[in-house]
Amino acid sequence: MVPLFQRETKEGLEKLSPCKMKEPLVIGTGVLAYPFLNRLLQMIRQQTDCNMDLVPIRNRFFGDSVTVSGLITGRDLVHTFTDYPLPGPVILPMNMLRSGKGTFLDGMTIKGVEKRLGRHLKFVGNHAGGLLSLFKIPKII
Repeated sequence: MVPLFQRETKEGLEKLSPCKMKEPLVIGTGVLAYPFLNRLLQMIRQQTDCNMDLVPIRNRFFGDSVTVSGLITGRDLVHTFTDYPLPGPVILPMNMLRSGKGTFLDGMTIKGVEKRLGRHLKFVGNHAGGLLSLFKIPKII
């Protein structure tokens, strides 16, 4: 899955135009994907000159040995992003939510987390098209 994500992101780089966003993008991910996504975001930064901050989210609910984004809970998000210094919404992969529901594995709702953080959460697909959609690029697949 990682090679496909990487290839599709690199293919989409050609279609990116200079950044028009005023606020920095705050993107949350699991600890496991952080190094990989950080490399891809470096390439996107070079192409677009967008200000982005990638944040690894530590899993306190299940423990530090659990590093995938799909097992991050609402409480993990609250812990990570409370008093976070950059403004704007937090962009997260869709696989953090229970399938077909607006809740996290710990039962917290999107609205509940947003209320606790005082900021919006925005979810994107956990594929290259989801990442590139932040830059108004159509899905590649």
